[in-house]
Amino acid sequence: MLAQAAHSDAHRSVAELYPLASGALLALSLPPFHLSFLALIALVPLFFYLDQMPTAKRVIRGGVITAVVYFGINLCWLLAVGSFSWLIFPGYATIVFIYTCNFFVFVLAVVMARTYLSIDFLYTAPFAWVVSERLRCYGDLSFPWSTFGYALTSVPFFLQFADLVGVYGVSFILVLLNVLLFHAIKNYRARANVRTHVIAWLVVVAGISAYDAFRWFRGIGAPAGDLQVAVIQPNVP
Repeated sequence: MLAQAAHSDAHRSVAELYPLASGALLALSLPPFHLSFLALIALVPLFFYLDQMPTAKRVIRGGVITAVVYFGINLCWLLAVGSFSWLIFPGYATIVFIYTCNFFVFVLAVVMARTYLSIDFLYTAPFAWVVSERLRCYGDLSFPWSTFGYALTSVPFFLQFADLVGVYGVSFILVLLNVLLFHAIKNYRARANVRTHVIAWLVVVAGISAYDAFRWFRGIGAPAGDLQVAVIQPNVP
């Protein structure tokens, strides 16, 4: 009895680290770290955390920790501007705070849909994630640096399908693959369920890889003319 209680407490203690793990994995999958393979598992710990009995404290804790670690690491390069002005430090904290609030568009959507409507993460997470990313592109603090789809920029072969769906479509697929992997691990005792989700994961990867290969080996075609492009970089300090 005591051994079971101790095992349960240990499991809960480890589970409390899941949001931290997801935040770190998300950040490390993106530039400048370019550990793209982590994008395939980055959200799995968070899904396990949110899969437990949802309470306001638990949901807030999971969302805040994941987002602060994710955006805090991914945007830490902004602190280099501190050599020009000390204002970057409160500015950095403000941006991380605002983006953490935005992250709850994703967290609350998947938790509430599952709790009150019995809609699985599989049918809400990819859509909610893209909506939250898209919302970050509006307002004075809008920028795309933390978009999940950029995790594949270090492996351009697997990014070819972006010509059809854009970077938000890439984010959608990455979240979908994470949800399928989460279900496969969660239901490992039920072989039929595991097989279904593993096959679905493989079908998605195989289908996208087939199109990637088609575009990659087909090439870009003959030049059709010249295009003049101008890039304007605002003065950050």
